Amino acid sequence: MVGQQGSLPRSSKWLQEDGLEGANNLFSLKKPRDVRAGCASGLKSLLKGVLGGAFSLLCLPLYGAVTESNALEQEIDEEEARKNKSARASCRPGGTCVGCFKGLGLGVLGFVVLPLSGACVCCIQVTRGCVNTPNAAWQYSKGKVWDPEKRKWVEKGSGNALVVASPRPPYDERTRLRAAGPQDVYLATALEEGEEADYYKVLGVSRDATEGEIKKAYYLLARKYHPDKNKENEDAHARFQLLGEAYQVLSDHEMRAKYDKHGKDSLDVNFMDYACVFTILFGAEDFEPLIGELILATATSRGGEMDQSEMKEIQSARVAKLVASLKDLLSPWVHGEKESFMKKMHLYGKELSTCSFGEQLLRVIANVYKIQATKALGGLTGLGAGMKMQKQKLKSRMKVAGAAMKVMQAHFEIQKMNEKDKKLALGSSSSAEASSSKGGGDGSDKKKAKMEEMALPLVLEAMWAANVVDIEDTVAQACKGVFKEKVDRKERALALKKLGEIFESSATPKPSQGLSKAQDANQKLQDALFKFQQKKMKDEDSEGGDVNSVD
Repeated sequence: MVGQQGSLPRSSKWLQEDGLEGANNLFSLKKPRDVRAGCASGLKSLLKGVLGGAFSLLCLPLYGAVTESNALEQEIDEEEARKNKSARASCRPGGTCVGCFKGLGLGVLGFVVLPLSGACVCCIQVTRGCVNTPNAAWQYSKGKVWDPEKRKWVEKGSGNALVVASPRPPYDERTRLRAAGPQDVYLATALEEGEEADYYKVLGVSRDATEGEIKKAYYLLARKYHPDKNKENEDAHARFQLLGEAYQVLSDHEMRAKYDKHGKDSLDVNFMDYACVFTILFGAEDFEPLIGELILATATSRGGEMDQSEMKEIQSARVAKLVASLKDLLSPWVHGEKESFMKKMHLYGKELSTCSFGEQLLRVIANVYKIQATKALGGLTGLGAGMKMQKQKLKSRMKVAGAAMKVMQAHFEIQKMNEKDKKLALGSSSSAEASSSKGGGDGSDKKKAKMEEMALPLVLEAMWAANVVDIEDTVAQACKGVFKEKVDRKERALALKKLGEIFESSATPKPSQGLSKAQDANQKLQDALFKFQQKKMKDEDSEGGDVNSVD
C-alpha cells in the first residue's frame, strides 16, 4: 500500500531515516516531512554552503595572518641586533605572510568543498522529501500530526506536537535579586554605618551563586544605581563603587575563595575604579566639557554590559550636555567680545595640551570644529567640508581595524609562546629541546616578559583609535546641535572655526624623552595610576573632613 513504511527496498531505507549518521552541525540532514520541507531544508543547506565558502575564502587568509604572526619576536631580534651593533637581525621562519598563504589555501579549499557539500545535501534532502510525501499524505488522511522533535507522525494529542506546554520550572531563588526596598535599605545601611558589607548581600545573590548569576546581578544593579540615574542621591557614587568592589571580588575565583573563608580582611587587593583610570589615562577628565565621558569609560564602569537602547540614551544625554557647554564657550564671541574670547581660549588650549594625550585630543577636536564650522557656513567649501568629514570618519575606522588586528596578532603570538613553554614543561618536546630549554629557560621568560611589555603600546593604540572614532562622532553631533538655531548661526560658526584654529596651534608636541614605545606606554599607565591614587586619597580626606564637621 502506498505510504506504508515497508514499500521501499532495503537499500533505500536511509531516505526515510530520522537523520543520517555523521552529519555535522553545518548542514541539516534531519528527516523531512514531505517535499516542501525537503526543499526548504535543502535550499538552506545550499545557502549555508555558498556563504560558508565565501566566508572561508575571505576570512581564513586574514585569520592565518593574525594567528601566525611573529612580529613581536622579529622586533625583539631587531632591537637586540641594534644593541649589539649587528648588521641586521636574522629573519624568523613563518610569520604573517606564511600564515596568510596557509589561510588562503584553506580558504580556496573551503570555497570549493562547502558549496559542493551544500549542493549534495540539497539534492539528498529534496529526494528524501519526495520519497516521504506519499507517506505524509497517508498519515495526514488518518488524522495524525507531525512531531518536529521526534521527526515522526504521531496521534493527535500525543508526543510533542499538540501537547500543552509543561509548567515552568520553579524560579531559582539563587538568581532572585532583592526587592527594590530591601536592596536600597541594605546599601544605605552599609554606607551610613560604615560596617563591613557582605558582598553577596550587596549583589543580592546567595553564597553558592554561579558566575553567570553574579554577572547578571551586577549588570542589573549597576544600571539601576548608576550615578547618572541617581543625581539627587549624594551616596550614589559610593553605592556604585561598593557594587563594583563586590563584583570585582566575587567574579574572581581566587579572591572569592579567600573572601568565603576569611572575609574581606584576607583580600590583598586595591579596589580600583577602572573607568576613572581610563579617563585619566586618556586625559578625558580635563577634556570632559568638550567631549563628555568617553563611551569606553562608560562601558567599563558598567562592567562592559550595555544594551543598544541604553547606550543610545546615554549618548543622547552626553550630546545634549555638550551642546549647552559649547554654546556657553562660544557666547563671548557671539556677543562681540572677540579679543577676550581668543585670549581666554589660547590659555585654555595651552592648559589642555599638558594633559595625557592632550596634544592628540586637541588635534582631533580642532579638526572636527573646523570642518563643522566650514560646513555650517555653506557654499562650495561647506560641501567640500562635508565630504572631508566622511573621509576622516572612514580613515579613523580603518585605524581602529588595523590597531585591533595588531593587538590580536600580539595576543596569538604570546599565546603560542605560552603553549610552547607548557609543552616543554610537560616533556612533550624532544630530549635535545628539553636539554636546551634548561639552559635557556631564563632567556625564554625574559623574551615573554619583553613581548608582553611590547604589547602594551599596541593595546593603548587600539583604545586610542576607538576613542578617536567616539570623539569625532560625538563632537560632530554637538556642533550640529549648536547650529540648529538660526539666530547668530553665522557668528557661532565663525567662533567655532576660530576655536578650532586656536586649539590646533595649542597642540604642540611635547619634547621627546628618548623613550621606546613600550617605555612611553608604561610611563603613561603608571602616571594614570598615580593620579588615580592621589584623587582617591583626596576624596577620602574630603569625606573624612565632612564627617568630622558633622560631628
